[in-house]
Amino acid sequence: MNDNPEREPGVRGVALIEIIEEPVEGLKLEQALAKIRDDLGVEHVSFGISAGPGGLMLASTTYGPAWCAHYIKHGYHAIDPVWRTAASSIIGVDWSSLRGREGYSEIFDAARDFSIPVHGTTVPVKGFFGETAILGISAKLPEHEWSRFIREKMPYLQQSAVFLCDRVSFSSSPAAKLMSPRLGADETAVLRRAALGEDISETGRYLSMSDRMVDLFLRSARTKMRALTTPQAVGRAMTMGLVDPF
Repeated sequence: MNDNPEREPGVRGVALIEIIEEPVEGLKLEQALAKIRDDLGVEHVSFGISAGPGGLMLASTTYGPAWCAHYIKHGYHAIDPVWRTAASSIIGVDWSSLRGREGYSEIFDAARDFSIPVHGTTVPVKGFFGETAILGISAKLPEHEWSRFIREKMPYLQQSAVFLCDRVSFSSSPAAKLMSPRLGADETAVLRRAALGEDISETGRYLSMSDRMVDLFLRSARTKMRALTTPQAVGRAMTMGLVDPF
């Protein structure tokens, strides 16, 4: 699969990459990514999950087969600064911030030949079992529109990233269901309102709670679900069936 064997160890990146083609727990990843792409109106969406640096990444993408084949053939997965940076981050990584990093010019110069957009953002997620997942989008938008667009869509991206990560991770672990967090009624209620895009004050009015109580239940839910942000907690709740996915 790779004409660059010297990159195979991939101690700082991913040693091997395998494209997921079969459904995972009834979820067809290609269809899920296409839904995210169409909902956002972007050109491409990619998802990957790995047990750790230098390991195997399972991936799915809406990129065309020509770019995917070129990417794997040239061993880009072992040097890709997007994966390497996002995997060690807790916030979204805008591709423009990676200019000058090792591997950036080689990969992005090649990507232009395949009409891959230069604007993109990748959101990292830490899974229940130590795995790392990333969800990335790319779009052909002017600089000023891209910045505003990504600010508005970041909660949706975080929710989607956690949902996909957990669906893949939980399907491969027999102990997953036993380790699933248990939420109280109030924690579930505030997450459901957050999934609708409500802020703390709007949720409080709807549930007849003070802002302080809403914040308390959101913090508790995030802790139980091992989520860094409320959108990630919502995404994990989607996996558990507590809120409607997508």
